[in-house]
Amino acid sequence: MLITCREPGNLKHRLGSQILVSVEGGAEGADRYLEDGETVQFGKRHLHVRATPGHTRGCLTYVLDDQTMALRGDCLLIRGCGRTDFQQGDARALYRSVHERIFSLPGSCLLYPGHDYRGLTVSSCR
Repeated sequence: MLITCREPGNLKHRLGSQILVSVEGGAEGADRYLEDGETVQFGKRHLHVRATPGHTRGCLTYVLDDQTMALRGDCLLIRGCGRTDFQQGDARALYRSVHERIFSLPGSCLLYPGHDYRGLTVSSCR
């Protein structure tokens, strides 16, 4: 079965998943609004939610329970970072988020950006 992600509701309706967003982002229609420090359970594992504002006020980073990987969204990309000139962006907050909330992870932690335009899919804190 081919599932496209052009609309977030596709995965929700086809697989029973939920739409989770930051409470700080101001989005409407989510199933759950996340705050810094919460956890998201899936199977026997969980993700720690870290607020990483700067690109937008609602940016989040999800860190796997054993800190072997983190899903970063757009605050920190590979060889770059998210823009801060629109959508509640704040360059100072982004700098603090990257240095205090992401670069504080172990050097062996694999970092996955929300997207990359050059096909780069993973990096690390090293």
